[in-house]
Amino acid sequence: MIQQDCIANETLQELLAADSGSLLIIDVRNPDEYAERHIQGAVNIPLDTLPAGITQEFRSKQIVTVCGKGGGRSAHAAEMLRAERFNAQYLCNGTFGWFSV
Repeated sequence: MIQQDCIANETLQELLAADSGSLLIIDVRNPDEYAERHIQGAVNIPLDTLPAGITQEFRSKQIVTVCGKGGGRSAHAAEMLRAERFNAQYLCNGTFGWFSV
């Protein structure tokens, strides 16, 4: 079962403004979707490659996963990361919501 642990756009904006390098945004969409539009600074690690794309250096990061609408792929990715004991949440309303604010 996917835990409802999303972070609001406003909260993420505040974290980005105050970030000291401890925040990592992972866009879990495919490369074509990512290329169309993505949150500045987000790294693209598609969901199907996420386990191999995560390194131990990410352990010290606060991770926010994003997808298109939020709650699908990004929620699953955050759940996968939390199961591996990473500090992860997903973005409520996803990339589409981010750009509609």
